[in-house]
Formats: sequence, C-alpha cells, structure tokens
Amino acid sequence: GAALTFDPTRPVFDPDSKFGGYYQWNDPLAVNNPVSTLDLTNQVGESVRTLNNLSLEYQIPGLKGLSLNSNISYDQTDGDRTNLRDPLLKDGDNFNRGGYLFLQDERLYSALIETFGTWKTDLSSNSTLEFTAGHSWQEFDREYRWTQGFQLEQDGGEYIYTKDINQDSFLVQNRLISFFGRMNFSLSDRYLITASLRRDGSSRFGEANRWGLFPAAAVAWRILEEDFAANWSQTFSNLKLRVSWGITGNENIGDFLYNTFYEYSTGDASYQFGDQFVPTLRAKGVDPDIKWEQTNSLNVGIDFGILNNRLSGSLEVYRKYTNDLLFTVAAAGFTNLSDRILTNIGEMENTGVELQLDGVVIDKNDLSWNLGFNFAHNNNEIKKLDNSNDPSFLGYETGGIAGDVGQTIQVLKVGERLETFRTYKSIIGENGLPRPDGRDFNGDGLTDNLDIYEDLNGDGLINENDLLPGESSLPDFIFGLTSDLRYKNWDLSATFRAHVGNFVYNNVASSLGYFQRLTDRVTNNIHETAFIVNFTERQLKSDYYIEDASFLRLDNVSLGYNIPAGGFLQSLRISATVQNVFVLTGYSGLDPEIPQFSGGIDNNTYPVSRRFILGIHANF
Repeated sequence: GAALTFDPTRPVFDPDSKFGGYYQWNDPLAVNNPVSTLDLTNQVGESVRTLNNLSLEYQIPGLKGLSLNSNISYDQTDGDRTNLRDPLLKDGDNFNRGGYLFLQDERLYSALIETFGTWKTDLSSNSTLEFTAGHSWQEFDREYRWTQGFQLEQDGGEYIYTKDINQDSFLVQNRLISFFGRMNFSLSDRYLITASLRRDGSSRFGEANRWGLFPAAAVAWRILEEDFAANWSQTFSNLKLRVSWGITGNENIGDFLYNTFYEYSTGDASYQFGDQFVPTLRAKGVDPDIKWEQTNSLNVGIDFGILNNRLSGSLEVYRKYTNDLLFTVAAAGFTNLSDRILTNIGEMENTGVELQLDGVVIDKNDLSWNLGFNFAHNNNEIKKLDNSNDPSFLGYETGGIAGDVGQTIQVLKVGERLETFRTYKSIIGENGLPRPDGRDFNGDGLTDNLDIYEDLNGDGLINENDLLPGESSLPDFIFGLTSDLRYKNWDLSATFRAHVGNFVYNNVASSLGYFQRLTDRVTNNIHETAFIVNFTERQLKSDYYIEDASFLRLDNVSLGYNIPAGGFLQSLRISATVQNVFVLTGYSGLDPEIPQFSGGIDNNTYPVSRRFILGIHANF
C-alpha cells in the first residue's frame, strides 16, 4: 500500500535524513517510505511442532464382524516471535517513538480422542448391513504471552525498551464433543441406503445453545444391476442414481463470543482524577444467544460411464437452505456495547447444478490424451433477516473499506445475494463516463456534489436512501478444464479455470483516485483513474469502482520426461512446471481472483505469484 501511495517524485534515499538516510515527509500523517519500512523492520520467528497419532483396532473374538476402534492424536506447536522496528524508522501517526520491540511466546495445542464400534454382517451373498456408533472429543488451546515497548536503547548489542512497556497474555480454549451413529445397508448390490445421526456440542456457544442435532440420509440405485437394463451394458459401463439429504452445523466463529469481556480503552478515553489519567475498562458487545448455523441440503445426482468409461462423469442438482445464518453486522444504535456484533441474522438459500465430465480422447500404446471438464452454477439469495422477509428493510451494512472511518460498500438484504455491493448510481456524461464532481484540477468551478448521482427516490436529497444494491462478488459460473497428454516417455499436462459473473470493488482506485490528494499538506501519489473520471474529492460509493472481474486463468503447465532406467535405478523422471501462467481478464486491478477471499473488496490484496519449478524424481 505504501509503495502505491508514496510520492513518486521524491527520492528513496536522503543522506541528511534523521530517519536512517531514507527520505521521509516531515509530517506524522504522511505515508512511510516503503523501502525504509522494509529495511528497518525485522520480524523473525521460530517454532517446533510435534505431531503424534495412534490408531487401534480390536476384532472381538467370537463375535464375527464386530470391532472396536480408537484414534488418538496430539499436535503441539511451541514458538516465539520478535518484531523489531528500528529507532530510526518513522513510526506512523506517532511520528518517531524511538523504535518498537515486541516479544511473544506462543503455544498451540490440539488433541483428538475418537472411539467407535462397527458391526458388519452379510445378509446374503450380495446384501450387507453395517452399524457404526461412537464418540469424539476434540480440544484446541491457543496461549500467547508477550511484552512490548517503545524508546529502544542498546544493551550489550541488543535493543531493550524503556518506555510504554506493556505485558499481557491470554489463553483461549475451544472444545468440540460429538456422539454419532451410522447405518449402511446394501440390498442385492443394487440399492444402497445410508443413514446417520450426530449430536455435536461446541464451547463456542452458551450453555443454552451448545448442542446441535444433525441427521442425514442417502439412497443410491445401481440401475445396471436391474434385469430390464441387461442390454444397456453395451452402451453404459456405469449408471447410478443417488439422492441425499442432511443437516450440517457451522460453528466456525471466534471463541467466547457469547460472553462479555472487558478490555482497556485507548489513551484518549482515560478519565482524569486530579493530575492522573486512569484508563477505563470497556465491555465488548456480544449476543449471548448465538447458536449453531444449520444448513439443510438436498442433492440429486446421477453418475454415468459410457463406452467402457471412455466418457464418464456426474450431474448433480442441489438446494441448500441455511437457518440462523451467523454474520457480523452493525448493531442498532444504543442497543449494544459495540457497533458491530456477531449474531444469527436470518435465512439464506443456495440452489445450483454441477457437472463433471472425464473423457479419453486418444488411447493408444504410444499416445494417450485425457480431458476433464467441470462446470458449476450457483444461485444465492437471502430469504430472511431477523426472522422477517420484509423487503422494505434496508438491510445490514457490511464490507468495510479503506478511505474513511466506518465506510461500508456491501449490504445484506432480503432478495439479494451475499456480498452484494450497494452504491450510488452515477449520472453518465456524454463521454460515457460518470459526471465529475464539479471541480477541475485547480479546484475551480465548485458545484454541488449531489449532481453527480441519481436521486432514486425523488426526495431532492442524495443520501443513504439512494444507495442501490447491484452486483455481487460471487461468480455466476465456474468452469474448469484439465488436459493430460502422453506420448511415449513424454507427458504434458495443463489446468485452466474460469469464473464468470463475479464483480470486485476496486478500493485501491476509489481511495486514491482523486485530485485533492495533491493539494493536502503532504503530496501523495494518486491513482490513474483520477485522470479518467476527474474526481476532485473521494467518491467511495460510486458505482464506477464496481468492476467485472470475470477471468480465465491457466493455473499450471507441466512437461515431464521419464528416462528409461535399469539396474539399481528403478525409475527416473525430470519435469518442468510453471504455476499461474497467465490470466485473461478485463479487471483493471492486480488480480481479479484474490479479492474474492476478502469478500470481493480489493484493498491492496497481493496478487498470486508465478512460480517456475524444476524437478527430479528417482526411485532406487
């Protein structure tokens, strides 16, 4: 981020600078020289990880098909971390605090004890029945102890802190306990039935909502085993119809978010007693009644193989309905101790279709070529919020963005998709671009900024009531193609992926693309879009910054050669691989895909690197 915004007309180095010979703007609000930050910041860490796993199985004598099983695993990581900011480094808003040193010890621990019994019996020559029942216990611990301080001084060749020294620690424990049972029934090797039931308890919820019950069932029919399909084997090598239903639970949230904890407030919120300023304690806002998010899924699919599996694949349609959706949203004013809390907000539906095809294009002794293709389409829609499907509810603001405090760019609203952007609708000028905000480069010709957006409700004002939900960062379609070509001892493989219909909010352009950045007391670099749309002031909620981020990516290409071996050398293969070969997209930012992992908001997200790999694989 600093590399994009630092004044490009200034030098990197300045021998007269008091900041270690690096040029810095003499202003606490100025962006740091990025080279200085890299060179004068040193973060190092070391960790030791121990993994253990033990699996036991006991076949009970005299009881055919009955066995007891146990899985025990233990995983612990012990480490330390140091973050040193040199005293010569300009330190952000506090300008120069004489350096900073952070020392931390950490312990990460997880354990699993799983015990289950299985009984399997043959009902006939081609019919079986199997029961499984068991218990699972998992615990996760994260313990951190750290010390930090400013105003560093040299002591025996090492830095020590002398001011604002702070020590702290915390231990977070998370436990998940499960009881489960499953039944598998195969009748005449053509009808397959599975039923299961889980009861899971998570410490991430309060005692009243700690446990959830999750049933599931599936039925499959091997059609080719039927008498009426006896002649189908000349065309089909596999044909199976399957239907499954189940409820799954989600507890993938932070720990103890149902309980109120207190933390020290910032220094500017201290309370004065005489000549002393005493820090206050601030409660963190929570919803004590949060509970399991549950998804009810129905899947119908067919697996097939044609011409001795020369063409094979599967087609599946599904519907997933989520209740008690867990999401962090803005709390209504004066209703909680924080402006944002994690809570169960409503219901959501996903419907879609998935197709997988695998084909053998060429199958000869010296030449073979296999292709794989997959396609997915998903339709997402929010059905209820706060147990209401009232379409007049404006929804919850989400998707925090850079550029101003408390700004959001997305909305959760009934009838819309997740990660839907909500912006003002720009008035388009004769040049096909949004109308500028009425100021030229020199700041002359001031006009009302309200003229640049459409007044959608006709009340003569441009405010949050004119924000319009639009595109979503979720893709409409996902495609994949794999190719595997072999000729004698050579092999060539490639993988393509494509997303279509996904949009990205270009927060780099919106937060930096305005001319007023040149007129502040510190000169900062501006984004090139300022010269396209001529925005003088920041227009964070303009729909101009919502960009189509559809893309086609060649993920990897690999070329290999198998060298004929003999004697003690059983096999030898050399290979060359390129990962992230190229991306075709109309998105103007660095990478159209990476922002999807942050909700579709591109705020200096680092692009995927291109890798070149040479390999030798030998067996002796």
